[in-house]
Amino acid sequence: MGLRIDQTDINDNASEIETAAGYFAGQELSSEDSKSTISANGNSKDAFNEEENTLITYGNGLITAANNIENLGTAFTDFDEMMAEANRT
Repeated sequence: MGLRIDQTDINDNASEIETAAGYFAGQELSSEDSKSTISANGNSKDAFNEEENTLITYGNGLITAANNIENLGTAFTDFDEMMAEANRT
């Protein structure tokens, strides 16, 4: 009895994760106040940029996870085929 691997489902799930990762792309700050000299303005820009970097990192992590899921599915399929061949001999 072999492992039951549905590579199509695995790839579909990984694709959905990659799609979700697209929502974690960075955005440009839509409105910048380049004339103000108050420190709060600069601090808010710094905070915005830091959060954007966090979102991008999270999105990249999701893409890595999706790739790992696809690779794991392939590895299980290969292992199952190897074991089936070993059991025939």
